[in-house]
Amino acid sequence: MNREEIIETYFKLSDETQHSIGTEKRRRGKEFELLLSNLLEIEGLEPKGSFRPIGEEMDGSFVFNQHTYLLEAKWEAKPLSASSIYQFRGKVDGKLVGTIGVFISMSGYSNECVDALIYGKSLNIILFDKNDFEKCLHRVNGFSIGLMEKLRAAAQSGVPFFPLTSIVIADEFKNIEIDPGSLSKLVIVTGGQGDQQIISFLARKILELNKIEREVIIRTAGGKLAIAALVNAFDDFSDGEIQDFMLVADSDGEIEDTQRVLTTMLNENLEPTIVLPDPEIEVWFQEFKIYDRNDMIGYAKHHRTSVGVIREYLLNRVNIDYLRNRDASFKKFYKAILGL
Repeated sequence: MNREEIIETYFKLSDETQHSIGTEKRRRGKEFELLLSNLLEIEGLEPKGSFRPIGEEMDGSFVFNQHTYLLEAKWEAKPLSASSIYQFRGKVDGKLVGTIGVFISMSGYSNECVDALIYGKSLNIILFDKNDFEKCLHRVNGFSIGLMEKLRAAAQSGVPFFPLTSIVIADEFKNIEIDPGSLSKLVIVTGGQGDQQIISFLARKILELNKIEREVIIRTAGGKLAIAALVNAFDDFSDGEIQDFMLVADSDGEIEDTQRVLTTMLNENLEPTIVLPDPEIEVWFQEFKIYDRNDMIGYAKHHRTSVGVIREYLLNRVNIDYLRNRDASFKKFYKAILGL
């Protein structure tokens, strides 16, 4: 396969309507095994190993910069649990000292999964998710380049999951004849993909309502405790660029403890805005009688649809002024978006 054929095959595998039953999912695992091996081969990474799926799991190894890396990949229906990472870390720990493992989860990772690695004894695992993998597909030597970025972040800032993609809000309001001033770039780091969707929509809406143009970059850390570590990584790689940082993390009903933990983990020179929705970011849907993630799940079940669909539906109906006047965390978020 060449890269174009790999990309074409991958997007066929990504069609969930074609992989809704067990036999189709197992077939997808085998085809993804071949696709992944071919991708590593064309980048000169010498893939080897059993590559025999257990369910949809592959084990193997490859060579990068004259070092051998262990590889495991899964394509499941739900975000990967911490137990799967623990199992893989056990395999890596049992090999030559200094061996690094690379884990690819096409369904992402649970919040506790990334946090567990940050608080582990040593960091010897690098994580890729589906967005990372797709980014690698679309550039020459993309996997090698992405791995190098992730290795640097892990070595310099202790981050096991350094996302290769982000949501960027910029140049949205070029035709507005109002001087936006000299607002610096704002980097927002949050826990998961759902949080990122909420934040990107609301940030864009706030800027538009106030006729302000500002570059906002939103990235996910994959876990609550990982948020501070990822902010440190962005600061380490900023090369002196002036930018503001915002952390958005669920308080889980423990606002003071969450504030203390995140602040303690940050680089000494950083004083970002820390926004802690209480108990979870779903409280920003309170005008619809939703106050946490369980309420959102229940709302979605009642309407017989997915949480993602309901989230998008409600975001299009959120009253910014109503929320700003009733929730302290959103008011802080609102002001930080506008640089106030």
